[in-house]
Amino acid sequence: MGFGFSYVEHEDHLVEFIVANPTVVRKIIREIEPVQLVAGEDYVGILWTGKIHISDKVLNDQILFANSDFSVVLDLNINKMEV
Repeated sequence: MGFGFSYVEHEDHLVEFIVANPTVVRKIIREIEPVQLVAGEDYVGILWTGKIHISDKVLNDQILFANSDFSVVLDLNINKMEV
């Protein structure tokens, strides 16, 4: 997650959107402590500056990070990450 934020911030923007499928969002909520869940919004939570959105159109091995105008977008494949 830190890499996604660093990439977008390196381009002098803030991460405003994090998009993942339900399985990945569940892992994010369980494993990353600063996630704040919300109700009554079109997103399920906030991680640092990014609103977490659920989409079944995103694959099980990807997380999308984007700024507010989508001029900087990172499509992170989490299966290709090294521990």
